[in-house]
Amino acid sequence: MGIDIHPSAVVSQKAEIDDGVTIGPFSIIGEKVTIGRDSVIGSHVVIDGNTIIGEKNRIYPFVSLGLPPQDIGYQGEDTSVIIGDENIIREFVTINRATTKQDRVTKIGNKNYLMAYAHIAHDWSYRDRRPCHHWGSGSHTSVCKDRSLCFYWREISHGQRYPSFHDSLWRQG
Repeated sequence: MGIDIHPSAVVSQKAEIDDGVTIGPFSIIGEKVTIGRDSVIGSHVVIDGNTIIGEKNRIYPFVSLGLPPQDIGYQGEDTSVIIGDENIIREFVTINRATTKQDRVTKIGNKNYLMAYAHIAHDWSYRDRRPCHHWGSGSHTSVCKDRSLCFYWREISHGQRYPSFHDSLWRQG
């Protein structure tokens, strides 16, 4: 079956890319990245750091995976992102590496659907079969199997809106 890497993609020779993987135009794959078989990486995707991506994942354009956590205490320690199998990760999703404050890993399970603009912060454990709707997560959080996270915007004065975790709806999936 082979590997299909667009000529404009920048892929480290040290990256481990399995059979059947497609990497789209202008994507950047770092040296500590592992991508499982039959995964599709869209255009303009950045995957860096110690990031392991399972099999049959579909990653859409402008996704950012495995970059350092947005935590001022992070000092470049060796931490990681592990993404399971058959996930759909839509446009502009960000998933950051962990800090050293917990298990040193940000984890995404299997068969999840992460919708556009979702941010999965460092040290998350996001298990199996859940959609994540347009929101930013806090760090150091675990979400159980078969749960759906829906995020709503709260209106404040003069029609301004801001997101609030407390306004999120958690429901059985």
